Amino acid sequence: MSATRYGEWHEKLGGFETHAAALGWIPRDARVLDVGCASGYFARRLIDEKGCRVVGIEMDPGAAARARETCERVHVGSLEDRAFLDGVDETADVVFFGDVLEHLADARPVLERARGWLAPGGAAICSIPNVAYWKIRLELFRGRFEYQDVGILDRTHLRFFTRASFERVLGESGYRVLEALPVCSDRSPLGFQTDGGAPSRAGALLARRLPGLFATQFLFRAVPGQPGPGAGA
Repeated sequence: MSATRYGEWHEKLGGFETHAAALGWIPRDARVLDVGCASGYFARRLIDEKGCRVVGIEMDPGAAARARETCERVHVGSLEDRAFLDGVDETADVVFFGDVLEHLADARPVLERARGWLAPGGAAICSIPNVAYWKIRLELFRGRFEYQDVGILDRTHLRFFTRASFERVLGESGYRVLEALPVCSDRSPLGFQTDGGAPSRAGALLARRLPGLFATQFLFRAVPGQPGPGAGA
């Protein structure tokens, strides 16, 4: 799925629930670097609802062209191109990675570079899918691992994370995790149909009670610094 179509899919759903949760972590009037901004769908919410100033990074030129209608500017290039990353000269209160890092062969160089984009007191906010979600476990028990167009097993995902494994990545990249929020984006988390297509309350409750099993995603807020005792355990 192209970044343009991925952004359109997010817009149709109103964004993943992690995006709504991230809004609560982003201060009003903050300078935000939206990494993987796609068409600028989240940047529009940041501007309209929080009065933020938003700069984007996007590798798809078509999506970047749409994002420029919203963002102050958009840097176009690959996150896996170190020369491109080094050429991005920005200072932000928040660097937001919304469903981006799982698409990279190695998230650590990008996270390390992002420390240089953060203003003093700034934070990185990252959302990642939870490969230990119960439906994935059940499919593995059945001997199945089938890629999909969207979701946890999106065919463009190159890395798969649990909460603990991603916390280790953050620690290895020079961050200390302040918060980790479990989120359930599944419209029918127990396999039953729901009306209206919205995530069910049962899914949200289960994600809070047993996050490793029922969270479809985790949202992290992290700051530069040494990880605390037991990080990634």
